[in-house]
Amino acid sequence: VYRPVAGQFAVIFTDVSELKQTEKKLLKLNRTLQAFTASTHALLKATDELSLLQEICQIITQSCGYSMTWIGFAEYDEVKSVRPVAQAGFDLNYLQRVVSTITWADNENGLGPTGTAIRTGQTVICRNILADPKYIPWREYAIKAGYASSMALPLKMAQKVFGVINIYSSETDPFTADEINLLNKLADDVGYGISTLRIRAAHKQVEAQLYESISQYRTLLSNIPGAAYRCELQPPWRIEFISAGVETLTGYTSEQFQQTLITWADLIIPEDFTLVATKVAEAIDHQTPYEIEYRIRHREGSIRWVCEHGGAIYDLTTHEPLHLDGVIVDISAHKQAEEARRESETRFQIMANAAPVMIWLADNKKHFVW
Repeated sequence: VYRPVAGQFAVIFTDVSELKQTEKKLLKLNRTLQAFTASTHALLKATDELSLLQEICQIITQSCGYSMTWIGFAEYDEVKSVRPVAQAGFDLNYLQRVVSTITWADNENGLGPTGTAIRTGQTVICRNILADPKYIPWREYAIKAGYASSMALPLKMAQKVFGVINIYSSETDPFTADEINLLNKLADDVGYGISTLRIRAAHKQVEAQLYESISQYRTLLSNIPGAAYRCELQPPWRIEFISAGVETLTGYTSEQFQQTLITWADLIIPEDFTLVATKVAEAIDHQTPYEIEYRIRHREGSIRWVCEHGGAIYDLTTHEPLHLDGVIVDISAHKQAEEARRESETRFQIMANAAPVMIWLADNKKHFVW
């Protein structure tokens, strides 16, 4: 063992290049992990698609230390273009200059990372822009912007690619396997997040349309001179739903019917009950609509004539009847007018028969009608 004597010293040299490389890789991986975590938080609180994508671009660029990140959506136009929707980082108008030439079609301009990632659904890496022949269409502008490599991560929704995350670095071959895995997971999460936001937006749109339909339906029901209903198939025809107009028609509120404090059968004049029950049963058996005129007793005691138009609703699979839907309209005034007309005709007939002279009726063409 060498031991230095007085006046001498020993110097030991150790190669730490590999250690430094490992430290560098760990630092990059840690930054990517931070970006992954920040993106997860952004997804959890996201309410707007474009704002989320812009935040994702900023997170990737700033946390991972890349030069530029942009996200594009695949368009289904004639040239299969890619539409940028979010961007962050340094680009010297790079994206503005090249976007018109980027496509996901299977041609020369579709062989770059962006087009290939969209077309194949696989992550595509250009490790050296200067040496990769597939990058020739955009190489000049990439070099001016200081880009040496790039990566394209497909965005998927229900296994279908709808867009791509593009990442640019000023270093050649900077992407490690662990880093690529994390970024792939990030892209998968972004795709799922966008899908969730779109489903949520679609639900809100459906809810708004449903609310509008309900409002229109309520307006329509309020203008009906009677009541729309849904009830059981058999007497006493317990009410599941009946519109507010039933109170004017019967003197009882819709809530009283729906709480079964009173049934529709309770209101039908006994002499007309068999007619109603028979007509409804026959319509159900023959799967046809029905129209019935009959009398009901108002809460105050008066008799009202009504006309009921309805029919059974059937299960689409079993074709079994489920319930009755229909409309009941007050026709008392019409019935009174008919009765008055019949009485008038009867009186006229009696008078005419008793008259000592001939009486006739003719139309405007002098044709006898009576």
